[in-house]
Amino acid sequence: MVLSAADVPRRLKCCHGCPRPVPRIMQNMLSKLQIACDNAVFGCSAVVRLDNLMSHLSDCEHNPKRPVTCEQGCGLEMPKDELPNHNCIKHLLSVVQQQQTRIEELEKTSAEHKHKLAEQK
Repeated sequence: MVLSAADVPRRLKCCHGCPRPVPRIMQNMLSKLQIACDNAVFGCSAVVRLDNLMSHLSDCEHNPKRPVTCEQGCGLEMPKDELPNHNCIKHLLSVVQQQQTRIEELEKTSAEHKHKLAEQK
């Protein structure tokens, strides 16, 4: 039987409302359950053991939030589901604007320091 991750509680308890942890033998049995990847709705057909699920999810190529790098020229890292709407030119213009603002701030600070230094002489 293949379960989805939603079928297995994240924090295992002995029973509903009980603060006692699940006995180790039960944890071992549960960790061997075959779980369908959370990204099955996005095309992943992987079925993994519960104890390997988190590792698989972080690397799953169907994970829409998995970081990917834009290969169109700007090299920006973004969630995979944002890539189709990404515009390199807008991103690079934003980077240039941020750098120009920072340069202006540094030039202003430099001028202030030069002025203070001249006053001390």
